[in-house]
Amino acid sequence: MPRASIRIVVALLFAAIARADVPAGDAAYESGDYATALREWLQPAEKGAAEAQYGMGRLYFYGQGVDQNYATAAEWYAKAAAQGHARSQTNLGHIYEQGLGVEPDPAQAARWYRAAAESGRPMAQLRLGRLYEVGRGVAKDLAEAVRWYGAAAAQGDTEARSALDRIERTGDTAPDVPSEAPPDPPSPSAAPESLPSFDTGVLAYDRGDYDAALRIWVALAQKGDAEAHYRVGSLYRSGLGVPIDLAEAGRWYQRAADLGHGEAMYHLGFLYLRGRGVTRRVEYGLAHAWFNLAAGRGIGDAAAWRDRIAPRLTAKERRQSDRLQKEHAPPP
Repeated sequence: MPRASIRIVVALLFAAIARADVPAGDAAYESGDYATALREWLQPAEKGAAEAQYGMGRLYFYGQGVDQNYATAAEWYAKAAAQGHARSQTNLGHIYEQGLGVEPDPAQAARWYRAAAESGRPMAQLRLGRLYEVGRGVAKDLAEAVRWYGAAAAQGDTEARSALDRIERTGDTAPDVPSEAPPDPPSPSAAPESLPSFDTGVLAYDRGDYDAALRIWVALAQKGDAEAHYRVGSLYRSGLGVPIDLAEAGRWYQRAADLGHGEAMYHLGFLYLRGRGVTRRVEYGLAHAWFNLAAGRGIGDAAAWRDRIAPRLTAKERRQSDRLQKEHAPPP
């Protein structure tokens, strides 16, 4: 056999070996068995399997089966991102934007968000749009912000849709906000017009003032704002401005979902799928229902997760899923 052919065969063999245990790790992760996921992913990740490297990044980012370590998460995400893995590129952008385990670097954040955005990842498109809107890591450019918000909104991203609505309503990007934190929100008894605007919370979040964003969104959530409920849940899920608390995140997501918020339904699906926060064990029936409800609202890859779970459902879990879907079906 010619040497060139031998090299190709060897390369393919190593690639196959590197991928061999990735599905087993995926299955373990989805069931909440993070120790097994770590064991199955580690060797393929060290051999260069991008999907396994992404999995290792998630384990270290969220402290699942290992001590939480943002710097190690960044290292694994970077290995996968360099191979064009869009989800790792998005997560690495977030790490650089927020300075989690690395020095904050908005330019690097923009670089990785752009790579993932060009691959079609709506979360990266949304975050790149925000950077262009406020001029972080890139020159402020409203036209570019609208372009990327539009790309994310076309895939069902509700935050991007809200950003486009705001820009259309005002004709310009939201005004710059002073570096000081906004005043404490008024008590729930205050008149609605005295509440800070939702966009003020977004701007506080974008400049890294998570305490201010939390105060603003909690005040708005008390008035029944579904998006504010969702945003508070996401702060608790990510540990921004508050300690990571998946039980608290689940409670806020539940309130948002009860108000019809599609992305809250999507994240509830993952909490039930992984047996975290809202439950102590994996709940396939409830995960299936929430993913299906999110899919009906056009949220990301919710339909793919629903279809992935469906073959696992027992008859009891399918009835449970059907019951929950009927309770939360949108009005005719």
